[in-house]
Amino acid sequence: MHNIDRSQQLLDIVKKDNLPIQVLQLDVTNDNSVKDAIDIIVKKGKRIDVVVNNTGYGLIGALEDIAMEEIKAHFETNLFGAIGVMQAVLPIMRKQRSGIIVNISSMGGRIAFPLSSTPLNANENNILAPSTTNILKN
Repeated sequence: MHNIDRSQQLLDIVKKDNLPIQVLQLDVTNDNSVKDAIDIIVKKGKRIDVVVNNTGYGLIGALEDIAMEEIKAHFETNLFGAIGVMQAVLPIMRKQRSGIIVNISSMGGRIAFPLSSTPLNANENNILAPSTTNILKN
């Protein structure tokens, strides 16, 4: 979770239902943060069976009104962040010979909406390719 301070509602459910869930801070734009979180998971559980890539945020506006730095930050989080997590867990899953990666995207990967901006559509569409191709590789 990027902002661990916002996890209280989840932690309340985990405690109430006695679920085996641990919330870790992870910033997908920081390679060390990704590595540290995955190291903690593997050290504690010895394996990674499922990864849900639900990172991302919307970038709304006309393309000409969005600063290039905003577009770069959007790609860094929504696309490169998700790919970084996949790169970090795939060697572990291949060694285990099992694992599932679920990449959450929006309809923006398939359908463009007015003012949803080209970068949002590109990011959403680009995350679909690694999601599909990695299932074919042993």
